[in-house]
Amino acid sequence: MAKMVGMNVVVKQGWTKKAVALLEENLTEEQYKAALNEHLSFEIDSAINLRKAREILMRVWYRDTEGVEKLQAEGRALAMKYPDQLTAINWCMTALVFPAFADIAKLMGKMFGFQDVITTTQIKQKMFDEWGETGTLQTVVAKIVGTMREIGGITSEKTGRQEAASIQVNNEEVVSFMLRVAVTLDGSNYYAFSSLTEFPFLFPFKYRVTKEQLMQDERFTLSTFDATLCVALKQRVCLAGGRGMEYTMRLTAAPFEKLRNGLKVIELRLYDEKRKRIKTGDTILFISLKDPSDTLLTRVTDIYTFASFEDLYRALPLQDLGYSAEEVAAASPKDMEEFYSPEEQAQYGVVGFRLDLIPQENAAQG
Repeated sequence: MAKMVGMNVVVKQGWTKKAVALLEENLTEEQYKAALNEHLSFEIDSAINLRKAREILMRVWYRDTEGVEKLQAEGRALAMKYPDQLTAINWCMTALVFPAFADIAKLMGKMFGFQDVITTTQIKQKMFDEWGETGTLQTVVAKIVGTMREIGGITSEKTGRQEAASIQVNNEEVVSFMLRVAVTLDGSNYYAFSSLTEFPFLFPFKYRVTKEQLMQDERFTLSTFDATLCVALKQRVCLAGGRGMEYTMRLTAAPFEKLRNGLKVIELRLYDEKRKRIKTGDTILFISLKDPSDTLLTRVTDIYTFASFEDLYRALPLQDLGYSAEEVAAASPKDMEEFYSPEEQAQYGVVGFRLDLIPQENAAQG
């Protein structure tokens, strides 16, 4: 899947402050562009680099990106209202527009969970694995890491070695914005309340979320699955991109037949890098291991993420996972250890994909 890279210069935080200040002047796009050109010309000699920096700033702070217009408008208003919170707001606003920034932030957040220092070389290699190795991406990784440093999300005492910053965010409006951006970028529909402070994307920020805060915020909904409090956005924000992607998975005979007959509507997997790419609206083609010519096409309608299958089994209806009424009493999350070890679950987390079966005659229509 081709992704837009776009960030090909290091954007200084001082430039961002100017871009935000200009918003208060209610300028037309041409006036805003001219004002940025004037400001940037004092620091950038190259006309090409000036244009690149200006376009990044305009895309983040002035122009709308399809699918996230409301979040962008809110971010701009918050940046003007709370200039002291610009680091967190800028981090989120940049990620909404530039997928590479968001992906690198998520990657670094996961890596910082295991190590204190990350090298630029490590980041590049991981991104090459995800996006494919290109000369453009190699340059962009360095520019994005530099921009993250300018924003204040990371520090680098030595060249090429990054450490996570630790920034406290106490403003509830900003925390709400951060959460909704993180949920939008992550793509799942429901989150355990306890996981809301653990988004890898938000690794530089320390913040607190309370049930009362979410209950008073009409943009969130809270529900309880078994004993687990879950949180969702009341209105899902869909990123631009048209028709969903199609993925392929293999299934043994018994769960394959249950899926075919409607006796199983949630497929469980490890929430590794491959599964994190799957979003609601995407299709999954299941191939029977017994007969590879036998396939089922499904559409993902909901995504549930948990730290472990133990948490998942407590939260989701067991019959939706494929257990019969007679089997429910003996059902155990340890059943999944046949496929995924406790160590793998601890490393990646787990996911349940709720599926709608697409009739074969409709499959070609998507």
